[in-house]
Amino acid sequence: MTQRPKTDSETYLRPNEAAAILGVTPKTLTRWAESGDIRSVRLPSGHRRYPQSSVNAMLQPQPP
Repeated sequence: MTQRPKTDSETYLRPNEAAAILGVTPKTLTRWAESGDIRSVRLPSGHRRYPQSSVNAMLQPQPP
């Protein structure tokens, strides 16, 4: 298993991992990140990583 980047005890997920948890495609996840619906960080290589806390927040029921 590869190491996940950690900063201040935050775990970051790769797009395919976060998408699988949320039940969407990685492309949908990218759209959400571009529209500000989910937080992401960009690596120097240009790849995105998604904080576990942001993915978990998307799983919580949203108030009406």
